[in-house]
Amino acid sequence: MPPKQPPPQPPSGQRLKRVVTVAVFAVMVTSSAVVWDLMDVPNVLDAPAHPVIVPAATPVDPSWSTALDELRDQDDKPPHPAPVAVADAGIIYEEHLTESDDASQSSSPALITDPVGLLNHDNPPMLAVPVPLPLSSSDGPQEKVPHGEGSAVRVAVVIDDLGYYASTSQAIARLAADITLAVLPDSPLARRVVEIGRATGKEIILHQPMEPLGYPRINPGSLALFSGMSDDQINQVLRSNLARFPEVVGVNNHMGSRLTAQQSPMNTVMRVLRDRNLFFLDSRTSNVTVAWKEAEQMQVPNALRDVFLDNQQDHDFTLQQLRLLERVARKQGGAIAIGHPYTTTLTALQAWLAEIRERSVEVVRVSQFLAPVSARQLYLPRSSVVAQQR
Repeated sequence: MPPKQPPPQPPSGQRLKRVVTVAVFAVMVTSSAVVWDLMDVPNVLDAPAHPVIVPAATPVDPSWSTALDELRDQDDKPPHPAPVAVADAGIIYEEHLTESDDASQSSSPALITDPVGLLNHDNPPMLAVPVPLPLSSSDGPQEKVPHGEGSAVRVAVVIDDLGYYASTSQAIARLAADITLAVLPDSPLARRVVEIGRATGKEIILHQPMEPLGYPRINPGSLALFSGMSDDQINQVLRSNLARFPEVVGVNNHMGSRLTAQQSPMNTVMRVLRDRNLFFLDSRTSNVTVAWKEAEQMQVPNALRDVFLDNQQDHDFTLQQLRLLERVARKQGGAIAIGHPYTTTLTALQAWLAEIRERSVEVVRVSQFLAPVSARQLYLPRSSVVAQQR
């Protein structure tokens, strides 16, 4: 019986072609899986046009891949892609206006923020009990008291986005200055920052995410407020966020260039703050914001940001902005700056705090610039109130 013959083999060129094809296909599948695992977000096409309670997740943008790689290589890595440029009309800077407050400057970058978390409807945190808050509407909006001849000029510094950037967030909370800490509601380190802030006597406010003009391409992050929400939904999200941190005494907006320009949702926000006796700091991410006006209308103590410190993550630039803060304060009797927990902001703050000892500059909590003036004493530290009563 003749031996079995092996099956005919294709020519060597065809075999090589098949091997290459299979290898390329495997690489494509693996690469795709790696990219989507890295992004860890659904496609923007899946995002609802008008989110209800939980906002759509951060949309996928091809330009993010390099930025995400860089962030994941850092020791201290928050889930924030790098800034990207936007051209939406009405956005001066999505986080805050530029320092000149020139409404024509609309080319500054906007921040796309952290991936969206889920609001826990099954077990919401307990709400704090409000305390009556007497107000006088006769003091007028955003009053700053001019400093006298030879007296110290007063400034406030608010640091936003706390709860990510572990080392810098905690270092800023420990600075020996009365800096105001603004924590993001669903950030992983927010509770730790609040605890450090309480231990060091800092004023703490909620950095509430709000809808920007560029949404959904620009996403405000977890537990945000959106223009498509009903009054009840805004109430539910905001009250749940506030209940996470009974220590907060006020709120400012994270992004929000769309929402802060709309009267109805901001009126709803101010009703919540009025009921809980909290103040509102308008970060002014839009040149047509109505937030502070709605606060005034609802008799919610309020203030406006004057200077933005770090739209360039550069030590020298931030230090220049801190010195600008001084000049603005000397001119108008006080000024408010907002910055972020960047390493360059931390080092600039440390250098500047050493400088101002010789220039009669006093850093105070942001509540000391509230309008009406009569509301300011309500947010003083307990020790200061006791001292004033003696």
